[in-house]
Amino acid sequence: MRMFDTSKTPSFDGTLPGLAACLVYCVAHVNPTLDLASESLLRTPLSVFIPLLCWVFLGCNVDVSGPMTMDADRDGLTWVAGDCDDDDANVGTCDDLTWQGIAVATGLRHTCAIYEDGATRCWGDNSYQQSEDPADVRLVQLSAGRNHNCGIDEQGAVTCWGSDQYGQGSPPDLAFSYVSAGRWHSCGVTTDAKIECWGPNDGGATDFGQISSRPTTGQWAKIAVGYDHVCAIDTEGRAECWGKDVTGEVSDTPTTRFTHIVAGEQYSCGLRKNNAIQCWGNAPAAPTGAYIQLSSFGDHVCGLTADGMIECDGAADLGQLDTPDATYTFVAAGGSHTCGITPLKAVSCWGNDAQGQSSQTNQ
Repeated sequence: MRMFDTSKTPSFDGTLPGLAACLVYCVAHVNPTLDLASESLLRTPLSVFIPLLCWVFLGCNVDVSGPMTMDADRDGLTWVAGDCDDDDANVGTCDDLTWQGIAVATGLRHTCAIYEDGATRCWGDNSYQQSEDPADVRLVQLSAGRNHNCGIDEQGAVTCWGSDQYGQGSPPDLAFSYVSAGRWHSCGVTTDAKIECWGPNDGGATDFGQISSRPTTGQWAKIAVGYDHVCAIDTEGRAECWGKDVTGEVSDTPTTRFTHIVAGEQYSCGLRKNNAIQCWGNAPAAPTGAYIQLSSFGDHVCGLTADGMIECDGAADLGQLDTPDATYTFVAAGGSHTCGITPLKAVSCWGNDAQGQSSQTNQ
């Protein structure tokens, strides 16, 4: 049963608009089955008395200035303030672009997201300034690594921030179509479908020429940077991996065609064209359904189904597999936390929150 929190109700300021705001708010919260977007309110005789009783007995005690606001989940935030996680469908959708997420990226202990207003915002561990919000840049694609992030702007330029101890945050001055941040290095696919990497040359991970079986021709589409190895797929879906090969994360790369690829600590996974997940190397358990998106970083793997369900498998010790009961349009698996974006474009995270990586504190 919903509890009515009188500390967050609107105030009656002596004006008719103020009274109207108070009454509508009470209707929405005391009787959440009423649909404010339809005429059902007018067709419900008892609804005439509900707001009056609500106002008389519960009062309205928080001053509301400006537009009418709603706070369906009682977190002290509203549509106007930028609250996109209100859980009452009767209230409508969030109309503030500030908090409408379109992509989210999860690192080891931090999270970043791109929002409809063009800004990228981060939260969580900030030991290397990886949770600082990049200023004056509008990103269209984003990747979070261990302690740094990289994103591509509308002109194809890569911006990285966070740790640059080994040069992983210093991309070349080229135009890219896809970028991936790993542990100590980063790689991207240029707009002419070539691969460029930067950071330390540990195990050959950042030197594509060191792998003897590398293709001499081909057009690359996507790339994934792991701890000490890299995997990429070409426009035909063929996968190629290079770098350190400890448990078969490179040498056991299958000949299967993939639509998406990820790289972890000592493993790699791909999303096959039949929508199944296939992993190699020392990989954690992976979900076994059919998926349209794949994500992994630490010891768990997640997939997004066509009907909006997030299914994960692998390590579950910190709640990273405890997906809230909702539908989603995007999934990102981090070190020991997971995030998703709902159809209403709310960014939601769960799992380890020791550094605030699952708490959207900016909101």
